[in-house]
Amino acid sequence: EIEIAGFGKQQQLDIELSPAWASVILDTNPADATVFINGESAGETPLQTELLQGRHEIRFEKAGYQPVVIQHEVQAAQDAVVSDIPLKPLDGQLTLNSSPEQATVTVDGVFKGMTPLTVDVAANIEHVVQLSKAGFSKAEKKALLKPGQEQAIDVTLRPLYGTVFLTTRPAGAALRIDGREREH
Repeated sequence: EIEIAGFGKQQQLDIELSPAWASVILDTNPADATVFINGESAGETPLQTELLQGRHEIRFEKAGYQPVVIQHEVQAAQDAVVSDIPLKPLDGQLTLNSSPEQATVTVDGVFKGMTPLTVDVAANIEHVVQLSKAGFSKAEKKALLKPGQEQAIDVTLRPLYGTVFLTTRPAGAALRIDGREREH
């Protein structure tokens, strides 16, 4: 409450202000990620900045890595350290084609779909890709992709053949396979 004397009398008023902001240190692993605070570029990690109290959206971007978005609540006059935010490398992308089509695809033993197919895989890890189809031999390929790399794998599946023994009665009957007469 303030009392004003009036009548042109000079008064002095001392007011102590409390900060409505705090210092925040931001860091990622790996470092040198671009930081966006509430959509505005703020610098690169490691970064020390002052933020007003309240909730802030902080986005970290680095070439070759997936962006990370966090929500951070700033308390006035309570400095904070938000460090060691892990940046995950971008996935690689495999495009799988087979002849014949509609082969079953597994990556590291996990079903992914049928060819033709495009699938994202973790980068910098060797993956085992298997294609299979009834009546054909399985095919196995290995793939090691860099972050953001795209790779096409085209596979021709080999048909499985068997031997068939036929005995006809009466002997000497005509034998046709796929419409063509065969000798026996």
